[in-house]
Amino acid sequence: MSRPSAPNDDGAVAEAAARWALLHDEGPLTPAQLRDFDRWEAQSEAHGAAFAETLGVLEQVRAAAGAGEILAMRADALAARPDGGTYRRLLTGGAVAACLALGLALAWPWVGQVLREKLPTLSGSPARDYRTDVGERATVSLPDGSLATLDTASEIEVAYSAGERGVRLVKGQALFEVAKHKAAPFRVYAAGRRITAVGTQFDVRLEDRGLRLTLVEGRVRVDGPTPLFSGAIAPAMQVGAGEMLEARNDTTTIRPTDPARQTSWRNGLLLFQDEPLEQAVDEVNRYTTTPIRIEGPIGRDYRVSGVFEAGDPLRFARNLAEVFPLQVAVRPDGAPVVTLRP
Repeated sequence: MSRPSAPNDDGAVAEAAARWALLHDEGPLTPAQLRDFDRWEAQSEAHGAAFAETLGVLEQVRAAAGAGEILAMRADALAARPDGGTYRRLLTGGAVAACLALGLALAWPWVGQVLREKLPTLSGSPARDYRTDVGERATVSLPDGSLATLDTASEIEVAYSAGERGVRLVKGQALFEVAKHKAAPFRVYAAGRRITAVGTQFDVRLEDRGLRLTLVEGRVRVDGPTPLFSGAIAPAMQVGAGEMLEARNDTTTIRPTDPARQTSWRNGLLLFQDEPLEQAVDEVNRYTTTPIRIEGPIGRDYRVSGVFEAGDPLRFARNLAEVFPLQVAVRPDGAPVVTLRP
């Protein structure tokens, strides 16, 4: 069985991600394959993102496997491929073949073009995309009256159908206020997981290799991760108001949290409570194009508590200098540089 090669461009990255997804789907990787996969994924953030996107697409197609649209998509994909013999065997059969069709869609442009054009129609209505730039926030009204508030540098795709009110968190963070008394379930797809809620309010944030889910009110059910990770469907988890679910790789934990602190960003505020200084700086930097730079050794014992305005890194840096033995310089581009005082 061949292993994906190291890609150098977007097309090759997508192809390698699709091939790794197929290998995962065939069964547990051998130790050698697992080492190769870990090495490939560590080469670039783009590799992990492409692999996660592949899994998300496969998950969406599994939900619609066997539908007439999927069967037509397979036929169109084969017709679009100049020499489809090698792939024809993969694109025939049942639900798994339908998933492979979308996996291949990410890898080969002649297949991908056909499938991407037809994918939005599976939901019964064209998908819509909403996004924010760095430092921006936006609240959008969804077709059922639900609200989605996007944080800095975030993106969602919305595709409702008769069977579900579907949203995919592509990147960043979003707070969802779900309209009540609707027949179709409200579902958010993120990091290979499916979050189902009815009449509730929750915050979802994509993080390295996983997600963070905060329940403001109500309850949600979280399914996943996708079977491609482990070969078996993980049991569903229930998350209630005042709880946070953190999922990274194959580890998922639920613990109590303060929803007001976790969702303060929607009011343009950042609330820190005994947060390590470097992590607080990383959070502040998400909201600006002139991020704070820390130069030289900074004590690991410095911890930050307080309420700060998002999008003002210079003020935050100067606040740090008032509390800790630090000094702040400003680069020509306006970015603050924090160092220890001499």
